Amino acid sequence: MTHPFQRLSPAGQRAMAWASFAATLLVGAAMVALDQPLRTAACPNGIVGFELAFTEEAARAIVASWSPQVQLVAALGLGFDYLFLCCYTSAIGAIAVAATAGWPRAARVAGWVAWAMWFAGLMDAVENAALARLLIGAPGGPWAQIAGTCASVKFGLLALGLPFALGALARRLATRAQQPADA
Repeated sequence: MTHPFQRLSPAGQRAMAWASFAATLLVGAAMVALDQPLRTAACPNGIVGFELAFTEEAARAIVASWSPQVQLVAALGLGFDYLFLCCYTSAIGAIAVAATAGWPRAARVAGWVAWAMWFAGLMDAVENAALARLLIGAPGGPWAQIAGTCASVKFGLLALGLPFALGALARRLATRAQQPADA
């Protein structure tokens, strides 16, 4: 199975994995900070609650619970999430690919995981666009349903891909720790 990181050398794949992981941590920390003001009685789970509102009424109630300043924070967070989705999808995919090098069956699965993560990123991008429409008060439309469906697909793919990547990385690190050091 080919994958998005196929053209990189093994060293390049490892570098991509670590660089995108570091970027995910950095950008993720900013996303956590931006999420704090979004947590209200109407939306105790912050942006995730907005993503999974599924109905226009629920989404509008969430937006109404935010002050105009908090709505600007939400808009900033949605924009920033486009950077974040590039980071986390690349990190998970690249870690899966790099960690399974030399392990043929797992490497085939890792190729699928890498593509699935990029599809999760596409779902996140569509979700963000739908949420932006809700945030600006676009009348009618299926925006909450689109956002909720895309978020559900994204979270489902992450629930499959992240454990695979972390498990492969743990196996790689355990194997490396068991190898005798070169003299």
